[in-house]
Amino acid sequence: MNEAASKLFGEESLSTIELQYFDMVDRLCESREHLMLSNGSSRHAVYLIYKFLTNAQHVVRLLSERLLRRDGDVLVFANPVLTEAALTFLRKPGTQLQILVEGELDVDEGSGENPFLGRLRQEEGLQGELDVRTLPDSPYEMNWMTMDASAYRLEPEPTEIRAHADFRDEEFVDVLNALFDDAFEDAEPIAA
Repeated sequence: MNEAASKLFGEESLSTIELQYFDMVDRLCESREHLMLSNGSSRHAVYLIYKFLTNAQHVVRLLSERLLRRDGDVLVFANPVLTEAALTFLRKPGTQLQILVEGELDVDEGSGENPFLGRLRQEEGLQGELDVRTLPDSPYEMNWMTMDASAYRLEPEPTEIRAHADFRDEEFVDVLNALFDDAFEDAEPIAA
């Protein structure tokens, strides 16, 4: 049984096909093999994001329209295991989690807060840097995430959860990081 997938989704809900996908992601992440893979479901997205957060050494960049995303019974960023992975990453000295939200930050209707960011901001003693900004007029019509200078996950259609990813495509990651950095510089910081 895949331990990370069990923590993220619960053992009883995992199909054989999903487990095979998660095992393939693990192998590609570990070997850093240059091979594009598809991400066709919200569980795939959560698992890939988890792998980025648990394997990044220095910088994770995220550009997204929404951080409070639910697809059926699957929470994406508000998944508690994913949030803990982000905290573990930020507990390491010299790390950076840079988040760029296109438009306004989405919040939970009941609390008026974003549960993912709220939990990250509550944590004391983080040695890494969390920097969240909004980009009111985003020039991009896609969402993406990069891990250091080698891995990416790209959603070409931001209203869809479908994406593709690669754990070793330095050239493409360089392009995404440059686009992100340009937008991030002009974006508005979100107060803690």
